[in-house]
Amino acid sequence: TDLHPVPSAYTPVIKFYMDGIQIDLLFARLANGTKLQSLPSSSSQDPKKVEEEEDDPTSPTSTVTPPNSTTTTTNHQPHPRYEFQITDEDLVGLEDEATVRSMNGVRVAQLLLSSVPNLPHFRFVLRAIKQWARVHGLYSNVLGFLGGVNWAILVAFICKRYPEASPFVLMRHFFGTFGSWRWPRPVRLVKVVYSPPTGGTFRISL
Repeated sequence: TDLHPVPSAYTPVIKFYMDGIQIDLLFARLANGTKLQSLPSSSSQDPKKVEEEEDDPTSPTSTVTPPNSTTTTTNHQPHPRYEFQITDEDLVGLEDEATVRSMNGVRVAQLLLSSVPNLPHFRFVLRAIKQWARVHGLYSNVLGFLGGVNWAILVAFICKRYPEASPFVLMRHFFGTFGSWRWPRPVRLVKVVYSPPTGGTFRISL
């Protein structure tokens, strides 16, 4: 419902709602689709491995609930989800800058999820911080505030700095840290590497 294509945006997007969830759908055309064809089929997986991944709370198939919750969760997905992992090499040789930006957004999201020490804590804190930002009118790239990926980077930074902290302690550290942050000092999750991959034209917009 509420389908709104925005082809003129910096990163073209289709905005819509599905089952009450707001979704921003991006599109990217790959120069080489062999990597997609190599993804394993759910039906070909070892049932024992599938069961182990379903019991893993960090698995994409697991239901996420607030940490320390006494609610029993039930997994309704019979098979794990396989996601196309975007690397620097996948951006090499792409001439369509809109495609590069679309793929880079997903690449950043994958990097965030793989870098935090406790994925359930990260997701819980990020939902709380984003809701706080919306309530206070601070959630909008269009109006000059931080957007979704910006808030995610800040939360990931705190999660990495305090890997053993509970979600509620993480939120306290979040406001304490960035309330006194010396802006425009950058917030970095990883060391910056100035060595683009070889093999083609590497274009990036700053």
